[in-house]
Amino acid sequence: MATKTSLLGLTKPAYTEAADIAVLNTNFDLIDKAVGQGARVKNLLDNSDFSAARFIAQAGFNVAHGATLYMGDRWMRASNIAPTSQTNGILVSCTDQFAFIQQRVTLTPGKKYTAVLSSTGGTANRRIAVFNTGLNEIFASVEGGDGLFVATFTAAYENMAILFYPAYVSGGGSAVFQWAALYEGAYTAETLPAYVYKGYAAELAECQRYYLHVGADSNAWIAGKYIIGWGLIVEFPVQMRTNGSVIKGDSGKIQAFSASGWEDVSASYVNVRGGTTYVCLSSPVNVSAGDSCLVVGIAGISADL
Repeated sequence: MATKTSLLGLTKPAYTEAADIAVLNTNFDLIDKAVGQGARVKNLLDNSDFSAARFIAQAGFNVAHGATLYMGDRWMRASNIAPTSQTNGILVSCTDQFAFIQQRVTLTPGKKYTAVLSSTGGTANRRIAVFNTGLNEIFASVEGGDGLFVATFTAAYENMAILFYPAYVSGGGSAVFQWAALYEGAYTAETLPAYVYKGYAAELAECQRYYLHVGADSNAWIAGKYIIGWGLIVEFPVQMRTNGSVIKGDSGKIQAFSASGWEDVSASYVNVRGGTTYVCLSSPVNVSAGDSCLVVGIAGISADL
């Protein structure tokens, strides 16, 4: 007696049955359709694989970009979240139920989307919540176990925040987050596209549209050329989402070479002109066009939502 595969519903004839060309053709059509759908469905979340070898954290794991706490690139975190990097994902621990990580995304109002979290271990009752960027809740769903957690919602605003809670129960708990996804369209656990890792280079390029790390301490130097009337121009490897703003570290300053040698310029005298492909740091130091300049201690350039 023929049986069906669990994922695509392909017909598997029994060993005692003769091959049927019509059945084979139906199987081929189902495979072709599934591959085509998978190729067209894009994961709208960046830096979505939480395994230690693939997770991107340009400024370091679990640090702040300015005043905002981040678990890594694109993943903001609540102050009561304690993440720990592991081989198979990130162990996300919390002391109460109101703890989450979030990624802000741009969606099309009125369209349906499906958010997915793959997690294991720890406390049950994961939660996916969808907010506008003013943190007014639009949709929430709670599940009670390991594996895939799927939530479908209709976007109410253009700029939305997708929140993942490790343990939405009194006293908190923990869970290992393995990967997350956001797809356009409505899916169930049975009809979800297969999760596909985009590759490190592609993930890094997407992250750098929102945040670019250019040094974090006095040992990090970024060289550039001084152009009279502009200043030091730091070019970006990818075009950022919008004009970037510089986040300075405690040692943020500019050094420029002039006739009297290298001179420090206080951060309070540094004017920033941001662009999507460069940032310009102008200073009052009297240097000639083409002289070398160095930026010291700038933590990053942010264009996050």
